[in-house]
Amino acid sequence: WVDATGFTGVLIGLPARRVATRLDLPFGPVRVVAVTLLRPDEALYAARSAENRADLAARLRNSGQEHLSDPARASLL
Repeated sequence: WVDATGFTGVLIGLPARRVATRLDLPFGPVRVVAVTLLRPDEALYAARSAENRADLAARLRNSGQEHLSDPARASLL
């Protein structure tokens, strides 16, 4: 998950179908935000443009891996 320079890429805020996006706690509501780790090639692709980030988010959603960071997941590119 780390490239040759030590960089790790993530997508923040992908919708998670299986996880609540808000929790009501005694001191008030808390927003839950997913942070999805990216493979080095995916991170490079995502860094190039907003269109690429949207495409990668769609690929993660379609694979059923939207908010998961599974070490066994192959690159989606």
